[in-house]
Amino acid sequence: MKRIVITLPHFIKDEATYINQLFESGIDLLHFRKPESSQADCEKLLKTIPEKWYSRIVIHDHFELCMKYHLHGIHLNRRNHQIPANFTGSISRSCHSLDEVREALAFHYDYVFLSPIYDSISKQGYCHAFTSEQLTEAAKEGIINERVFALGGITEANIPQLEAWHFGGAAMLGNVWNQLVKQ
Repeated sequence: MKRIVITLPHFIKDEATYINQLFESGIDLLHFRKPESSQADCEKLLKTIPEKWYSRIVIHDHFELCMKYHLHGIHLNRRNHQIPANFTGSISRSCHSLDEVREALAFHYDYVFLSPIYDSISKQGYCHAFTSEQLTEAAKEGIINERVFALGGITEANIPQLEAWHFGGAAMLGNVWNQLVKQ
């Protein structure tokens, strides 16, 4: 099962050091998500991340940075939902229903996030949207597969259940950053 970590939405002290630690510990991809940030501030952080990790970074905003730094790809969401002209690279997107997943996979996104699977750790009041039975049925129907990544309340403890539901990966935010920043 692949592991993705999503950055905190705001910048933190020594963030590049933490990002380097995450890659060194074996994460597959980092989703660079800074929704309220300027392109200049995002680029400033990118320049402090070792270049060897660029091919494993997916950006959620300021897609021009993907091409400029040869990043892994872009992630579409409600704020940024258009694929840039002549874009080559990985394209992923966020989904919040099983119907959205069906539609996205038919469009041939490289992978999608389905959320929230569990109650969010980073967003208070953002509760799970699916029952265990719904996820089991979606797995049986092939809706959940290796191109669908679980997001929302993900911890290492619930990875076995995600594998049983046939998720191809887990995207984590709150649990990972809570552990890193406490160190």
